[in-house]
Amino acid sequence: MSSDVVASPGSRPMPPAARPRSLPGWAPPAALGAILVLACVLYGWSLGSLGWANTYYSAAVKSMGASFTNFMFGSYDPAGVVTVDKPPPGCGHR
Repeated sequence: MSSDVVASPGSRPMPPAARPRSLPGWAPPAALGAILVLACVLYGWSLGSLGWANTYYSAAVKSMGASFTNFMFGSYDPAGVVTVDKPPPGCGHR
């Protein structure tokens, strides 16, 4: 028995498989840059209108900006006695 498939006389031949289009080398970095710029714009759009937002963490960020030791220990108060429950990278983006 043969497993060859014979096309019927009235059928059209199948088109070759379409090759995926390749992007130019600059396209992926440009797309990533556009996404990052859009994210920055949307994140910072009304950032000033939020005020202090969460006063506990805002005070901690303000205190951590006052001295390097407060930053390293995530200090809540300017004297560096009370620390927050998150490490400094967790508070630094606020």
